[in-house]
Amino acid sequence: MAHFAFIAPPLAGHWNPMAALAGELIARGHQASVVAIPGAKSMLRDPRIGVIGVGAAQPTLLAEVTARLAGQQGLRGLPTVLADMRRQFALLCADLPDALRAAGIDALVIDQLEPAGGLVARHLGLPYLSVANALPINRDPAVPPPFTGWSNHPGPLGRWRNRGGYRVNDLLLSGLGADISRQAAAWGLTARSLEDCLSPTAQIAQTVTAFDFPRLAPSTTLHQLGPLRPPAPATTQPDLPTGDGPLLFASLGTLQGGRADIFAAIAQAATQLGARLIIAHGGRLPPAAIAALPPDVMLRDFVDQRALLPHVHAVIGHAGLNTTMDSLAAGKPLVVIPFAFEQGAIAARLVRSGAGLRVAPGPVLARRLTTATRAILLDQGFTRSAQTLATAISQAGGLSAAADIAEALLAQSSLSSAA
Repeated sequence: MAHFAFIAPPLAGHWNPMAALAGELIARGHQASVVAIPGAKSMLRDPRIGVIGVGAAQPTLLAEVTARLAGQQGLRGLPTVLADMRRQFALLCADLPDALRAAGIDALVIDQLEPAGGLVARHLGLPYLSVANALPINRDPAVPPPFTGWSNHPGPLGRWRNRGGYRVNDLLLSGLGADISRQAAAWGLTARSLEDCLSPTAQIAQTVTAFDFPRLAPSTTLHQLGPLRPPAPATTQPDLPTGDGPLLFASLGTLQGGRADIFAAIAQAATQLGARLIIAHGGRLPPAAIAALPPDVMLRDFVDQRALLPHVHAVIGHAGLNTTMDSLAAGKPLVVIPFAFEQGAIAARLVRSGAGLRVAPGPVLARRLTTATRAILLDQGFTRSAQTLATAISQAGGLSAAADIAEALLAQSSLSSAA
């Protein structure tokens, strides 16, 4: 059996789906290890998964990157985020080849946002699978760039707008592109962009085609399989707030769970609607912010989302892909408040699907949340659209199909080597 190495940004939203796929491959008899910079190992919960350490010379990198990402809003902090990507790219290019050789790796599973992984795989002659744990970066004339938050307009004007967006995208990523080009040339390869580092053989995404914008030229190598989650374990009844009002669940993900102002607005909206509210803040809310929330709000550091979601009426979130897809997989509509990264683009897809509404952060956020959440609760069309997407997600293949593709990639590589 094979030894797979997994490479992803050291963030829970990227690591957890990869860990699920690693666990599925282990259950099939393979060996799996994650590549981890100092401090990242603590995010790994499955003791069966090994660790390949890199970046010992930069022991504070994880803490620095996490702190900067937690404060990210809009495009203002983008230059710093891109500088961190370049820093990690250089680290991986320096340390990965020897680390992978020493570990006896047979194949790689690489997050789309880690271009060093694809270059190293090509440099070492290893087969590799690309995974879109966030929105797919695969470029299409009819699909706006992920950083824009634009709705889709498939006609000529929309494609003209998208071309302009991609020119801005390429300008923003020009520094990283130059790094990729230099490293590729040093290894006798050709690559100039993130897309050039994707697997030419197979890519998988946590979206499904019914949720994504329609593509003018669908890729034959991109498989949109839905959320990568292990089978749900048998669970007891989750702890729920008492009362008779509709139940809302609010989460801003693992990075932005410290946004006390946003949670306060959500709590105010729930009070206005007579709704019960559960908040998962990832352990990031300070004691003073917790004390300021209404006493009937149920606060948790973390919750078992898949156990909780069947019981809620609607979800309020930040349009992070994992929470959005888990909610839709449970057939639950969402109200989303996108802050940064690709969250605006996910929100645009959600609104187009009819399974949710988008509100903008700002001084009257509580009022906007009250209006949007009331609409979600009163109009069953939102729930019906979410349930339609739940059916599409259940039929997309998920974790099992992703593992099938990983194994097929390895088999194809063996056949090519034999030939």
